[in-house]
Amino acid sequence: MPPWQRLNRWLQEVPVEDPLDRRNAPMLQVVLAVPGVLVPAMLALELAEAPGFGAGQAISLALTAFLWSCFWLLRRGRFRLAASLAVVASLVMMGLNYQSYGLKSQLGLQVTHLLPLLFAGLLLGRRAIWRTLAAIGVILVLGAWVDLAGAGDAVAERREVAANLLSAGLGFMVVAAILDRLVSASRRAIRRSEELDLLCDQLEREIEEKERSQAQLLQSQKIEVLGRIAGGIAHDFNNLLGIILGHAGRAGTARDPRDATRSLEGIRHAARRGALMVRRLLGLGRSTQRQVEVFDAAASIRETLDLLRPLFDARVRIELSLPDQPLPVRLDREEFELALLNIASNARDAMPEGGCFRLSAARRGDTVAIGLADTGTGMTADVVARLFEPFYTTKPENRGTGIGMAVVHRLISEAGGRIEVDSAPGRGTTLTLLLPCPAARTGAKAKAPPHRAVSPPRVLLVDDDGPSRTLLADGLSDSGLDVDDVGTAIDALRQARSGHRYDAIVADYELPDGDGASLLHRLRSLQPDARQVLISGRSDLTELAAPPVAILHKPFAPERLADLLLDDGEALSS
Repeated sequence: MPPWQRLNRWLQEVPVEDPLDRRNAPMLQVVLAVPGVLVPAMLALELAEAPGFGAGQAISLALTAFLWSCFWLLRRGRFRLAASLAVVASLVMMGLNYQSYGLKSQLGLQVTHLLPLLFAGLLLGRRAIWRTLAAIGVILVLGAWVDLAGAGDAVAERREVAANLLSAGLGFMVVAAILDRLVSASRRAIRRSEELDLLCDQLEREIEEKERSQAQLLQSQKIEVLGRIAGGIAHDFNNLLGIILGHAGRAGTARDPRDATRSLEGIRHAARRGALMVRRLLGLGRSTQRQVEVFDAAASIRETLDLLRPLFDARVRIELSLPDQPLPVRLDREEFELALLNIASNARDAMPEGGCFRLSAARRGDTVAIGLADTGTGMTADVVARLFEPFYTTKPENRGTGIGMAVVHRLISEAGGRIEVDSAPGRGTTLTLLLPCPAARTGAKAKAPPHRAVSPPRVLLVDDDGPSRTLLADGLSDSGLDVDDVGTAIDALRQARSGHRYDAIVADYELPDGDGASLLHRLRSLQPDARQVLISGRSDLTELAAPPVAILHKPFAPERLADLLLDDGEALSS
């Protein structure tokens, strides 16, 4: 920091509570310090030229001591006392001059005699202006008295003294009046500025509180939806496990290879459905920052269908009407699916005797229209008017919180869309989510064909689960990769130091002697050219693993890992 900035900061570090006094404190310190240095310097020069100590030198020393005393008081936080003493001292010196030389001789110096008045107004306020003006009036009268004493009985000289007194007094009064108005306006402006600063701080706090409340609102709604679908999800998972076990049994006893292949495809499909449910549940349950992206709304609705079905009982029929072409929208995908679940939950409650829930999607010009319709009880106009009001609900106390539709409305509005509501008692409800189509990107570069290495890329696989490690190693080997597999972080470090050059390192996050993220960080210095992949079932690894680590979430097929490694030809070139 430059010296002048350090000096400025030191001048501002005065223990004064009043904000206006704190602003004026640096200026007053400079005003006291400058003559406090110049007066003794001039005294030193004077003594150097003409040695000898008289009354003038004593006055200079006394003035220097007085100035630095005021400076010391100011540094101790006694701003108003220091400023008052400075004004009084200047008035005393002014009075001594008028007593010694009279009014007429001081007329040419009255511009400098305005300084006490200016300091009083700027440093001490409006009352100090008029008190200082009264003191100056006494000093002017004193000067005029001196002039009268030297004028004798001449009428012309007496008239001149009176004229001088009147003109000087009027001049000081005009300056005092103008200064009073300026100080008053300045103090009002400063107070207004401080009030605005307080209002801005209060507004920032309110905005932060609103953002926190909205985040809590969304999270509570996620938890509510999770609670509602938990039972249905458990039932669905049991069905999936039954399908997997049934197909596995048929594959083991099938005599026709085609029957075995169909059973294996059934197992694969059931496993993918289960993996999709797990990802959707993790996305709903955790509190994360919004991830805005462009995705196909129709595909997202199809994937969410596995979560929607458990919400309804067997008396509710679910119909789907989706186009084959993609319908791109831009918003947080998980929040979009949460919105669908919220609306479906309300539709379920509106159809206690069963009915039909229909999902549709289509393009309308520059928007994507997503329709969600039920054949339930419907809503009155008053309920529709308050549908998106937070915490408004027509359900019993233990059946709803009134925050689901508020979350939906906020999500769609922040995405630049709107919601159309068509409902009436006895004829159901139709909600149409209208979302803008994102602008098409042009000029995208075509993906280069993957570069295949001349020799098989070598991969180090680290996984403590024996069956999983064997399955992954076999899958990678079948894809043409040379695999070394170990089960601990210590073995991985030992293998990396053995002199082998690896093109890729794949590590599971959960290891018996550490975690995969830390292991990959240590291996980066041993194998700097190797691509790194971290695999795990955790959903928060984006915060634990720094780039360039690729993250692959379980469950996945070995072919997916092989595609991930082989598609990056530059990383795995030999």
